[in-house]
Amino acid sequence: MIKKILLGLGGTPYTTVAIQRAVKVAKHYGAEITGVTSISLNRLKGIGVEQKESAYTNMDRRTVTRELIEEAVSLFESACLAEGIKFQIKSLWVVFPAACGVKYVGERICP
Repeated sequence: MIKKILLGLGGTPYTTVAIQRAVKVAKHYGAEITGVTSISLNRLKGIGVEQKESAYTNMDRRTVTRELIEEAVSLFESACLAEGIKFQIKSLWVVFPAACGVKYVGERICP
């Protein structure tokens, strides 16, 4: 019997299907889902999107990544609430300065 499900919310094209399947399994077994995100913003710094036809042509990759993750989290939250699934969200945003020390680590936990 499944009691807990860990679901990565990466904001990829597969995220929607992963959410749907996790909710279906959780509903069937009465399980709780924990949605997890983790982003190292420094690794994305200075990287631009190079496809000229893209809607994100002049946008910072960090901004696009944040938007995709936030959209995935919102979709996950809505799906769980709609089906009455117990869930929590854990997000980790990390920024490392040039000196290799941790500048900021943030975590958001929703009951």
